[in-house]
Amino acid sequence: MQVRGLRNRIRQWGGELVCDTVSQRYIRRVGRTSPPNFLPQHLQIAGFYRRRNGISEGAELQRRALAVLGLVSSSVDATAALRNPFARSAQQVRSAAVVAHASGRQIGAALTYMAPSSHDALRVGYCAWELGGPPKTWGRFDAALHEVWTPSLFSAEALRQTCTAPVRVVRHVCQPPLLPPPGGMRKALGLRPDGFVGLVMADTRSSFARKNPLGAIKAFSQAFAKDKDATLIVKVAQPDRETGMVEQLRHAAGEVRAIFLEDYLEEIDKWRLFQDASVFLSLHRAEGYSLPLLEAMTLGTPVVATNWSGNLDYMDADNAVLTPYRLVDVRDRQGVYSGGEWAEPDIDFATDALRKLRSDPDFADQVGRAARARASVSRQLEDFADQLPPWTRQLRSPNPR
Repeated sequence: MQVRGLRNRIRQWGGELVCDTVSQRYIRRVGRTSPPNFLPQHLQIAGFYRRRNGISEGAELQRRALAVLGLVSSSVDATAALRNPFARSAQQVRSAAVVAHASGRQIGAALTYMAPSSHDALRVGYCAWELGGPPKTWGRFDAALHEVWTPSLFSAEALRQTCTAPVRVVRHVCQPPLLPPPGGMRKALGLRPDGFVGLVMADTRSSFARKNPLGAIKAFSQAFAKDKDATLIVKVAQPDRETGMVEQLRHAAGEVRAIFLEDYLEEIDKWRLFQDASVFLSLHRAEGYSLPLLEAMTLGTPVVATNWSGNLDYMDADNAVLTPYRLVDVRDRQGVYSGGEWAEPDIDFATDALRKLRSDPDFADQVGRAARARASVSRQLEDFADQLPPWTRQLRSPNPR
């Protein structure tokens, strides 16, 4: 098990080295030229779609939101660039803008994959950063960009400390699919229709210390350890990458009834989990935005979340149960983050909040209704349209070479 985790880390480090090398080469070749003297007629949204993580999900959400507004864009899967620096896209488009969804260290790799058309394009990097200080390991990732977009004010403040390109907040838009009537996931998992169901999500590819699923599980366990009608669902993505950490999560559940979902879930099943949950719990130490929290709120599911970082762009004391925190030094055993501070949420407060949501249905309903109103798709789209730069107004179908 430990050998598998070591192999995954070596593969990750190797991929980062490739991305760093390719990014620096692209920056040296292209640099930050002046914005093109044309208005982009088409937008290409590049992302590492096959990775199926929050970043690639954000890229697809952006394409869908643009389509609802009548603005044409196309998706370009740049995943091949993570392992092959010579891979190139067959989708070469004139008079285009490119928005590359990636971490700062991978922006250059995505733009290289789009070459040669990216050389003359209006180049935008869409990045999220989770800490209050700037991402020191990203270097001058914006040196070949004309603009940087990011999903939250919190992330923008951090990126402006290191970027010379203008930084613009362009939020995600979460649009739920057409869902069947509630109760289907509860029935499939053998849960009572009237039981109290908590939902926690974890991804081994992200930092466990930052996402802090252990804290969320601990709070639920303290609240309902002896309650047979309370169940915690823990959705774990990519469990084979960090089997030791998954075992920690199982141990943390203690006596509470817990169901661990470790297989890949289709998008609609993820939404059905949110629909059937009594509460979604995220005691994160830092977030650049948090799509899962917004997705839960879109369906009117009450959320208990840390009162710090990017989720506060759409959360307040009326539409969520915000957990107080204290700032502590960053400590991440996975080595994803280092330096600076992040939040240590109050587990006991979250425990009491969960009990109140369980014992006071009117309170839970009030929070859920306020969440649904704040996260309505119409309001998200209105905010998104206001945040887009003026040059996006004339986007139309592409003119391939």
